[in-house]
Amino acid sequence: MKNAVLFGGGSIGRSFITPVLQKAGFRVSIVDLNSSLIKQLNRKKQYDIVIRKSGGDGVITITDFSAIDAADETALFSALKDADLLISSVGMRGMISVCRVLAKELMRREERGADAPMDLILAENIPAAAAICTGIFREELGEDFPLNSHLGLIETSIGKMVPLLTEKDRREDPLRLFAEEYNTLILDREGFINPPPVSADIQLVSPIQAYIDRKLFIHNMGHSAAAYLGRKKYPEITMIWEVLEHQSIFNQLRSAMMTSAHALSREYPSVFTIQDLEKHVDDLLFRFQNRSLGDTVERVGRDLKRKLSAKDRIAGSLRLAEKHKLDASVFYEIFEAALIFGKAPAAMDEDREIFRNYEMKGLKDMMDQLSFSGE
Repeated sequence: MKNAVLFGGGSIGRSFITPVLQKAGFRVSIVDLNSSLIKQLNRKKQYDIVIRKSGGDGVITITDFSAIDAADETALFSALKDADLLISSVGMRGMISVCRVLAKELMRREERGADAPMDLILAENIPAAAAICTGIFREELGEDFPLNSHLGLIETSIGKMVPLLTEKDRREDPLRLFAEEYNTLILDREGFINPPPVSADIQLVSPIQAYIDRKLFIHNMGHSAAAYLGRKKYPEITMIWEVLEHQSIFNQLRSAMMTSAHALSREYPSVFTIQDLEKHVDDLLFRFQNRSLGDTVERVGRDLKRKLSAKDRIAGSLRLAEKHKLDASVFYEIFEAALIFGKAPAAMDEDREIFRNYEMKGLKDMMDQLSFSGE
């Protein structure tokens, strides 16, 4: 059996990456800074994933893994020595730390004379993750190190939706996770040096940027737009599935997602057909309506400064639509609904500040400030 080392024992790492790699024939070592989590995983030697489905939940029990405290360098480098595949699922700050650790392992392999290049899957929601990692490895190893022949960097498009754990969930079983049924891991075919993992749940694609853009401009845009449009028209509604029960919002949301679909089919004509993208849109709308996921309007919509930035879901979709001469008016409506999102008493402080600025400055000035400055 092949060995994989997964950095990150959070929801995506344990509910998604681990079972997918196990199906592909890997034994997974889970590395995390949370020593309490690692101790519990090693003590119980299993954990449950509850699959949230509209027709009733299912449970998958994960066994046959190991768990390593990231602070235990002896155990960590022992696992890395035998690793055939590496995965980072830890966020920006953690990913940089992972690169620095792996730079040491690359140097150790070079010193041992081991002809064993490493492949690192970047299961991160970070734009240009591979370029960022390349910069860190160059800093650590120097420009003369033969990085391209020793390290494959594989970007991903992560579409799996996982609900936030409540305190009640954590008290009942601190190891149990919840996730939706969708389970496809999209990987950059061109990033691998070694043979890529093979499984029905793994989709190898090229160019990966097309699928990253599809995730951002259809999935992420549609999900957050549901929150913004829903709060604007029905401020009393708290759940995403409730928003989509209103046909007027459902239709407006589908129109926005299909506008992005048409733009993507023109941006990547050799990758996507509009028929395939329409199926993708309708599948996402079905998944967004999964009551069992417990997606709240506040959680999906918050963090406006990031989500309204120039290259993110709303402004990015608008730009792409206008680039391809499509009617982008729906994105202006969504953008304005997002600015109003911070009006709610439950909104985070930064989002309330954006709403106050919108009241004083209006839509055009706020779009210039948040998304189109310098143009």
